Amino acid sequence: MMMHHLPAAPMSQVLPSQREDIQRPIQRWPARVVYPIITLPREITSEIFLHCLPPAPDFSSKLVFPHPSFDLDENPELKADPYPHNPRPSEAPFLLLQVCSAWRSIALVTPRLWTHLHLNLADINYFSFYPDLEEFIADWFTRAGSCPLFFSGNWSSIAASSASASLNTTLLRYAPRLRNLALQLHEQQLGELGALAAPFPLLEKLAISISFPASQLRTFPDFFCGMPRLKELYLNMVPSMFSIPWAQLTKFACGNVDNLANVFHAAPLLTDLTCSISEDSHELATDITHARLQTLCLVNRSSGHFLPRLLLPSLQTLHLKDGEELYDDLLPFLALSATSLRTFSSFGLPIAPLALDWFSAMPNLTHVTVYAPPPDFAAPFFARLDRAQDSTFLPHLHFLAFVYSSFNLTPPMLHALSSRCTGGDAVAKLHTFMQVWPTGFVRTLGKATIATLQQLVEQGMQIHVGPAEV
Repeated sequence: MMMHHLPAAPMSQVLPSQREDIQRPIQRWPARVVYPIITLPREITSEIFLHCLPPAPDFSSKLVFPHPSFDLDENPELKADPYPHNPRPSEAPFLLLQVCSAWRSIALVTPRLWTHLHLNLADINYFSFYPDLEEFIADWFTRAGSCPLFFSGNWSSIAASSASASLNTTLLRYAPRLRNLALQLHEQQLGELGALAAPFPLLEKLAISISFPASQLRTFPDFFCGMPRLKELYLNMVPSMFSIPWAQLTKFACGNVDNLANVFHAAPLLTDLTCSISEDSHELATDITHARLQTLCLVNRSSGHFLPRLLLPSLQTLHLKDGEELYDDLLPFLALSATSLRTFSSFGLPIAPLALDWFSAMPNLTHVTVYAPPPDFAAPFFARLDRAQDSTFLPHLHFLAFVYSSFNLTPPMLHALSSRCTGGDAVAKLHTFMQVWPTGFVRTLGKATIATLQQLVEQGMQIHVGPAEV
């Protein structure tokens, strides 16, 4: 039997009593649904929101030396962007405001969600996002309540120059609450910044980078005077331009140092130093000892003539980037300061064959990263690495990385890695091996190589061989 379905009558033709019967369950339906996350205490929801925030960028030395060779964590961030990014609607905290009214109200009264603000005004779209920049910044930091603030911004582009007034206003308004400040500026803005002379009583970390040489820039003797808590300072300018509070600094990075001895004498608390040494710097007249320095990064054009007179008994990390001047003087330096060294990296140095002597002079290394090794370096290095051939070479090595390298993993090299899969009281087990290929490099690993690497993984070694992970 065929059934005929009559079209439903429009709501306007339904009797009032019938309309109420239809609408009543629809109106009650949201009240009957209880989402478990809505029932959480507000304090717990706020804490969950904090874990949704994107990682805060670390601008420190990246603003001074924007090169991936200094992203030297155990997993190098080869595509790190040294510049701030703008808040995105697709990320917390903005995203949390768009989910529901309950989340919005919680996010707006969670101060720690709004303590970090990173603006890249070189982005040509920033005018559409922030037509009134001062009001946007004020709204953001007002939600932070009385919490200390972390602020960074790129004002160096021509497009951003019209927003210079907003930067000065922001710094004057929030100077008493700023704990971290990172700015990329052009030369004129740096002059205006020095003229502010605002006190920053809570500021602990400051990074300033200018996009053009400040050869004609006058000095600002009072610029750092209102920073009694400043511990970390990062500049891409010559430090002699400023009256720097050396005695309180623990970390310092700059574009060029013309007298390393003066820095060490003036900064007795220094633990981390990243710099380039002037090519025309003179050899040290006397030996210099710095008891606290733990990390030393020498960057491009660095003159190495001072190294043999330098004694760093607490040095744990040594990074070298470019500079053939370092080549001949490194070994006598290591003979004095390598006892406590644990981490070593090099980029752009002519490391073979003398580099094997360098590593022999650093017997306590646990982490080694070599960027762009020359073709003739890998084979002799792995030959020494094989414990069956030399049990005294780098006995404590945990982490080994070759970045921007394209050498073939030969059977002797794989055998050397296999010899490092076991450890003991006197020797360590190699936990991580990385060979990151150059950009655009393509290679197919042989089946035997893959099988050996898989065996090493099954024995507990973390391995990455291939292009950089995005």
